[in-house]
Amino acid sequence: MNRPNSRPLKVYAFDPSQRRNLGNLMTLPVRYEVLKPGPIGGRIAVIDYDTTNECYYPPVDLDA
Repeated sequence: MNRPNSRPLKVYAFDPSQRRNLGNLMTLPVRYEVLKPGPIGGRIAVIDYDTTNECYYPPVDLDA
């Protein structure tokens, strides 16, 4: 399988409640690697915890 060199990753720079306000949302090119659901890789691990509702959300599979 021919994989890309990088994948775009959208991130909130400051506060997710600010949504797409100027400078808050950006897209970063991240070196491609096979990721486990989460996503979890060699340099990143996303654990989605909601402090307001005190609960965890299911991991996301970016390759699904």
